Amino acid sequence: MRPFRFSLEKVHNYRQAVEEHRKRELAGARLRQEEEERRLRVYVEEREAFQDRWAGGPEEASLGEFWQRDLYLQILNARIDGQAERVIRAAAAVKECQDLVREAMRERKVLERLKARKQAVYNYTAAREEQKQLDDVAVVAFNRRGAEN
Repeated sequence: MRPFRFSLEKVHNYRQAVEEHRKRELAGARLRQEEEERRLRVYVEEREAFQDRWAGGPEEASLGEFWQRDLYLQILNARIDGQAERVIRAAAAVKECQDLVREAMRERKVLERLKARKQAVYNYTAAREEQKQLDDVAVVAFNRRGAEN
């Protein structure tokens, strides 16, 4: 009997390649998300350090100094808000990539189950064929022993 050959092997290989590609995309998206979160932490820490530095500052600051401090805080808050939006977008991209990986895995597993079923049918058929041949050999051997006696 000829060896087992899965007719959809090329499709299976393609789906495996797609899954691996999706996993690499997910890894990249996670790295981008971590980088955006790191930047957000840097901005928050910078704002906290600035506020701590000026919390106990001199009371005799000029109006211009107060205006500059307030302006700098507004800029930091705007950066923090913008960075928080980038973090949210990066998290959404990670979620989307996770969904794509799950879908690719599901499609690959469907083919693997089909391949396993086809392999089981092939193994069953091969075993029956082998048993049939063994039975034929046993019948021939039995008939030879009967003819010799």
